[in-house]
Amino acid sequence: MSLTLTDRCSERLRKEILNGALRLNKGLLTERYLCKHLRVSRVTVRRCLAQLREENLVRSIPYKGYVLGPAAYLARGESGAEAAEAKGGRNGKHAEKDLLLYVQSPDAVPVPSNPHMKEIWEAAQAEAQERGLRLDLCCMPLKPLISDLKTTFKKKLRGVIVDWYDREVGDTLLAEGVPAVSVEFHHEGMAMDGVMQNDQQGTDLAIERLWALGHRRIGLVVWTQQQYQPPRRRAIFTTELLRRGVLEDERVGLTSRFDAAGGREATKLLFSRDDPPTALFLAHLEMAGGVFDELHARGLKIGKDVSVIAWGTQNTQRAALAGTCWAELPLDLLEWSRADMGRCLVRVLEARRMNPLLPPMRLHIPVRLSLRGSSCPPPKEKG
Repeated sequence: MSLTLTDRCSERLRKEILNGALRLNKGLLTERYLCKHLRVSRVTVRRCLAQLREENLVRSIPYKGYVLGPAAYLARGESGAEAAEAKGGRNGKHAEKDLLLYVQSPDAVPVPSNPHMKEIWEAAQAEAQERGLRLDLCCMPLKPLISDLKTTFKKKLRGVIVDWYDREVGDTLLAEGVPAVSVEFHHEGMAMDGVMQNDQQGTDLAIERLWALGHRRIGLVVWTQQQYQPPRRRAIFTTELLRRGVLEDERVGLTSRFDAAGGREATKLLFSRDDPPTALFLAHLEMAGGVFDELHARGLKIGKDVSVIAWGTQNTQRAALAGTCWAELPLDLLEWSRADMGRCLVRVLEARRMNPLLPPMRLHIPVRLSLRGSSCPPPKEKG
């Protein structure tokens, strides 16, 4: 059978990728360049790229272009970066790569001093040590970081744990072929491994509990940031209520502030209605102090007049509400293991090293609802 134009172009691209002949601009391939290079239409180029994506030879970076995938590095025997160890050096020996980097933005609170991330960091260190690896903390601007990845760290680097929300960081690491796993977040469309909380499971548990108790007016307190956890939790909250026939968007208390003042603002918004909620779901414990202050100011008792379920652990509660009367409040919490997350970050990098051809992995840490007394049936309507 004669080959189609798409098949012929795909074969040409495949050969040029594997022999290193294809020109990349800062690690990227663009559809415009390939149209000129192959002298075909964009439709044909997209069909070619779709084939090569299925073979893990290229991966897409939305709105920018394509980067070489792990299959390309593996076949070429280059350090892109997992391929060097998989293929071995010129003498057939495996490269001695035992360094993992935990990368944060330069202006972040270092993980050993961050109450939210310290447990993750310590567990990742323990997992790395058990596997004979070293995990180092790295906080530097992106350009110097990439320069050091190509030089200082190149011979030792096994992979990178990314605790840095800037999308450019992930795009750049993909373009450089550096094995990486993100902590707590996932950029839509990004072909990077990630370990995060199970937002779907946790929100399901909270709504199921409150609904079973008889609550039909459930309010959500959530941050307005349009990335990662806030929009995910808001969308899941809305769809869970839609499944139960509730279509009211006014049940969401939004605030642009990620602190107690924001919690108070969102609570005022929810309770300004003629039919205020009988239960609250707090997407972030960082705002809980303001929520509780506002409820107290309205003469409402938590666990009696208003049920509350919040996302977070007891340690997070103590840290977020330190110095307030709410730090030890018996609060129903959606808890998850930061230690499991830390260990899984290292395990994902090891799985990627062992099999570079795995599709992008999304590992969700399970969530459990711990009941301590802040959710109960709604109060009886007066009159």
